[in-house]
Amino acid sequence: MAEIAFDSWDQPLPDGVYLGLPHVRYFGQETRGSSDWIDIHRLKHGWWWKSRYNPRKRRPKSTVEQTYGSALHVLVLEGVPEYERQFVIEPARDDYPDLLDTEKEMKEALAKLPGYDVRTGRSHYDKAAWAREVNDYLPNRWCWFNIMEEFAAIAGERQRVSAVDDYEMRFLREMALSEERNDNEEVRALLLETADHPPLVEVSVFATIDGIRRRWRFDRMFPAATMDLKSLGPWSGRPLTLEAGEILARRRWSIQRADYDVGRQAAYQLVEAGKLFGGTLEQRRYLEAIVAGHYAEPGREGRWDWIWLVYQKPDSGKGTAPILMPVWDDWGSPLAHSGAAKLEASIRYYRGQTALWGLHQPWGRVEPLHYAIGGQKGRESAPSLLIPNYEFDRADDPEDPAAYERAEP
Repeated sequence: MAEIAFDSWDQPLPDGVYLGLPHVRYFGQETRGSSDWIDIHRLKHGWWWKSRYNPRKRRPKSTVEQTYGSALHVLVLEGVPEYERQFVIEPARDDYPDLLDTEKEMKEALAKLPGYDVRTGRSHYDKAAWAREVNDYLPNRWCWFNIMEEFAAIAGERQRVSAVDDYEMRFLREMALSEERNDNEEVRALLLETADHPPLVEVSVFATIDGIRRRWRFDRMFPAATMDLKSLGPWSGRPLTLEAGEILARRRWSIQRADYDVGRQAAYQLVEAGKLFGGTLEQRRYLEAIVAGHYAEPGREGRWDWIWLVYQKPDSGKGTAPILMPVWDDWGSPLAHSGAAKLEASIRYYRGQTALWGLHQPWGRVEPLHYAIGGQKGRESAPSLLIPNYEFDRADDPEDPAAYERAEP
């Protein structure tokens, strides 16, 4: 196994398969991934405006939802120890009775101490100074400022998760693994770690295919299937199967599904070439055994099914209960073929636009001349607008010409 030294998060990495590659280094690479192909299929020229190549791009801020999704990936797919290594749970105010929070509350509590004068020699105190006084003179009283100071020292560089989110995510994991709540033994087995099958999670792959440097990051790999964790927005009124199916189509998950089959083929070739980096010895040997076909069923070599683990996070404010819905898609299904066709179309579009404009000029287009009403003689084939029928409904228009005459003052 070759060793790779990382000097910076965006350092170019050679094509290969990487285990344990940090999230920021994966996305720091100059590559195209399934999210790009989905956006190109959905937005066309708009992909450029959303991309890093737009020098005036509106920068989205990291959101609580993004952290929630990242943390849930780790907790469900990698387990509690790894989750607690990467994330830290913020203190919850409700867990501290008789809590001192404001500067006024601190001063009032201290003023009740015999012989303690909050005015003499302390007029210049700020909130931090009053919190230190509480720590010295009222060590048995909870003070929010001191709690958060201690938490910051313990948290270090780990990402922060609220106590509410932590509670919800742990329940989602428990729900998936519990025999009482999940009677599907096959699904439970997908989330368990065994000595013979160490989890292959967040497997990063970089490969150059026909001149395009591409990337894939597998949530979890199994010998005969690939698993991806997806969020389901709040739904109501319609059957869950219909809601999830519509989201699948609208978000074009089939493109990712097809793209990751390409990525898995590339990963196998890279492992066979000795380009496997990082991870534990057990993980590397397990992946090498998978690539060698030790776990393949006869006739299924190079064929992988797909599993979406679709979840809906609970929301106590809206009364939304957690949902975990496993969805299995067999290799060679109509959905897989549909995704492959869309993927090819996106790649063709990308090649065409980069050939015209490159990546450092804005993308856009001017439509041909359209007619408001088409089909007239001489321009039957000319493009025209699709105007809804209600535009031509004159039932509410006055028919008397006098109605349109200017009224006398």
